[in-house]
Amino acid sequence: MIALSKLSIRATLGALIGVMGVMLIASTVSDVSDAYSRYAAAQRIASYAPISQALFKTLQEARLERGNTQTALSGEAPVVASMADDIAKNRKVTEEGYAASVALLAKVSLPGLDQAIGKLKASHEALAALRGKAANDIRVPRAQRDAALIRDWAGVGQNFLDQLEATGTLLENSLLFFDPVIDQTLSVKRAAWTVRSAAGSTVLRIGSTLSAGRAWTAEEAQAQARDLGIASAAWTIVREASARPELAKSIDAAVKAAQPNFTGPLAEENAALGKQLAAGEKPAMAAPDFLRTRIEALALIGNVSVVALAEIVRMADDQIAAAQSALVLNALLLLLAIGLIVAGFLIAMRRISAPIRALTGAMQRLAAHDLATDIPGASRGDEIGAMARAVQVFKTSGIERELLEAEALASHRREKLRENEKRELAESAAQAAHERVLALEEKMRMEAEFARVERLANLGGLVAGVAHELNTPIGNAVTVASTLSERAEGFARELAAGQVRKSSLERLIDELRDGTAILMRGLQRASDLIQHFKRVAVDQTSEQRRVFRIDELVSDIAGTMAPQLSRAGVALNADIDVKPPLDSYPGPLGQVLLNLVGNAQIHGIGEGNSGTITIAARQSGADAIEISVRDGGKGIPAGLRDRIFEPFFTTRLGQGGSGLGLSIVHNIVTKVLGGTIRVDSEVGHGTTMTMRIPLRAPTGAQGQLEGTYDVGHAKRAG
Repeated sequence: MIALSKLSIRATLGALIGVMGVMLIASTVSDVSDAYSRYAAAQRIASYAPISQALFKTLQEARLERGNTQTALSGEAPVVASMADDIAKNRKVTEEGYAASVALLAKVSLPGLDQAIGKLKASHEALAALRGKAANDIRVPRAQRDAALIRDWAGVGQNFLDQLEATGTLLENSLLFFDPVIDQTLSVKRAAWTVRSAAGSTVLRIGSTLSAGRAWTAEEAQAQARDLGIASAAWTIVREASARPELAKSIDAAVKAAQPNFTGPLAEENAALGKQLAAGEKPAMAAPDFLRTRIEALALIGNVSVVALAEIVRMADDQIAAAQSALVLNALLLLLAIGLIVAGFLIAMRRISAPIRALTGAMQRLAAHDLATDIPGASRGDEIGAMARAVQVFKTSGIERELLEAEALASHRREKLRENEKRELAESAAQAAHERVLALEEKMRMEAEFARVERLANLGGLVAGVAHELNTPIGNAVTVASTLSERAEGFARELAAGQVRKSSLERLIDELRDGTAILMRGLQRASDLIQHFKRVAVDQTSEQRRVFRIDELVSDIAGTMAPQLSRAGVALNADIDVKPPLDSYPGPLGQVLLNLVGNAQIHGIGEGNSGTITIAARQSGADAIEISVRDGGKGIPAGLRDRIFEPFFTTRLGQGGSGLGLSIVHNIVTKVLGGTIRVDSEVGHGTTMTMRIPLRAPTGAQGQLEGTYDVGHAKRAG
C-alpha cells in the first residue's frame, strides 16, 4: 500500500482517472469480445452450412440409389432399361456428392469428426464392393441373381445412409448459435430431415414388397408403423415451427408445398397400401409407378431442408456483416475512451494540480517573510479559491504584525528620548510624570493591538485544523484509488494473458463500482471541508439515532428481502400511510421488521408454500404510529400464542430454530423503541404482528440499545 504522505495530488488524480478509464475500457473490451464471439459463430455457420447441404444432397441421391436398386433386386423380371439408367444416374450423383463432401470435411476441425469420417469411408467401401454385382444382377431374372447380394444390399446401403446422416448431425450440432431465429430455423431443417428419412424408409419398404410381389411380415408392418409415427411427429414440429412470424416466408411456402403428401389422395393411397400389405394382401400397383410418384413427394419434403439451410446461410452472412460493423464501432469507441482519459488527466492537472502547486509556492514564500508575494487563485469561485483567500488572511496578518512591531519600536525609541529629556532637562517633576503617563497609555494601547493581532493569528490554527481534517477523506480516497489501481493492473495482466473470464470481469466491475462510490464520498467530504473551513463545530448526533421516514425504511427492507422471498414463492407488499418522520433508531426497527417477515415466511406460510406478506403502517394518535406484519399462513394455535415471545421457545427445535427471534423483537420494541407489540392469529387464517411505537424514541434508550441490538444478529435465526 502506498504511504498517504508520499502520494501527491497529481498521482491521486492520475489514479482516479485511471480507474475510471479502466472501467470504460473494460466495458468496451467486453463489447468487442461479444461482437467477436458472434462473428466467429456466424463464420462457423457460414463455413459448415455448405458442407451440411452437400451431405444432405448426397444422402437424398444415396436413398434413391438404394431404394431403386432394392426394388430392382426384389422383382422377378430383369429391370427395364429406363430404371437401370435411373439407378446409374443416382449412383453417379451420389459418388460426386460423396467425394465433394469428404473433401470439404477434411478442412473442418471438430471433436469426433475424424472418427465419423472414418466410419463413413468404411461404409462407402462396403457399398462400392456390392455395386458392380448389383448392376449386373438387376439385368437378369431373379432366379439367376446372387441370394447373398439380395440379402446384404439393403443393410449395406442403409449403413452408408446412416453414416452420412450421423456425420451431418455431428456437423450441425456445432452450429448452435445465440440468435433464436437461426436456432429455430436449424431445428426446422433437422426435423424436415427426420421426416425425409422416415418417409423414405416407408416408401422403400412398400416399393420393395410391391416389386417382390409379396405381403409384409409382422416385423415389416411394425417397422412401417414406427417410421410413419416418426415422420408424422417430426412433420408436426416442422409445420408448427414454420408458421412462426419470425421465420422466413420461403420456409413456410416450402412446407405448404409438401403438405399434400400428408393430407390428400397420396396420403390416403399410402395408408391403403400399408393396410393391404399388413393384412397379407398383394396390391396390383406396379413398383416403378409407386416409386416414381413417391420419389417426387420425398423431393418436396427434402426441399424444406434445402430452403431452411439457405436461410441459415443468409442469416449467418447478415450476422457476419453486423458483427464486423460492431467490431469497427467498438474499436473506435476504445480509441475515444483512451482519448477521453488523456484529455481528462490533462484538464485535471490544469484545473487542480497546477493551481495547488502555485498556492503551495506562495505559502512557502509567506513562511520566508516575503509578504510582497501575490496569492494566486484568490478570485476563483471554487474550493481552491476559498483556500487561496484563507491564505490571503495569513498575508494580511503578517503585514499587520510587521506594522505593529515597527510602531512598537518607534514607541520604545520615543520613550527613551523622553527619559533622556527628563534627565537632561529635569525642569519639572510634573512634566516628567506627564511623560510617564503618556508612555504607560502607549504601552497599554500596544498590548491591546498585540492581542488583536494574536486573534488574527488564530486563523492560522483554523487553517491547520482544516488541513488536518482533509487528511482523512483524501487519505481514504488515496487508499481506495491505490487499491483499485493495483486491481486494474492485475486485470490488465489477466487480459494480456488471455485469461479473462466473465466472472473476473464482473468482479472487477463490482470492485470498481464500490471503490468509485467510496472515492466520491471521500472527495465530496473534502469539498465540504474546504467550502466550510471556518466551521469548527462537530456533529454530535449519534450514528444510531436519527430522523428518518418509515416508508423509506420499509422500502429498504422490501428491497433486501425481495430476492429471497421471490425464490420461495412469497410476495412482500407494503401499505404505508405515515406522513411525519420518526426520531428513533432505524437499525433496531429494521431488525424487528426483518425478523417478523422471516418468521412469517418460515413459520406462517411454511417452506415450499407460496403466499403474501404485508407490512402496513398507520399513524396512531398525534405522537405514535402502528406497524403491522401480516401473513395469510397457517396461524398460531391458541395454546402457543402466549409463549411466542419467551426466549428459546420454538416449534422447530432441531430444524434450525433457536427460539430467540421473537424474544429479541419484543425486547427491541419495548426497551429500545419504547413501544408495545401484540399478536393476533387464527388457525388457518394467518397471523398479524402489530407494534405501536412513539414518533420520538424515549431518551436513555441508548444503553438498552447496545446490549439488545448486538445480540440481535445471533438471535435472528429463531
